[in-house]
Amino acid sequence: MGLVLGVFAVMLLAGAFGAVLVRRFRDGADGR
Repeated sequence: MGLVLGVFAVMLLAGAFGAVLVRRFRDGADGR
């Protein structure tokens, strides 16, 4: 059970990190 929760937590962190990267990339492209 702990393994499932761990994987779920990692997926959430990865998703949040990816969203931030995409947002920064889009802002940088629009800023040019």
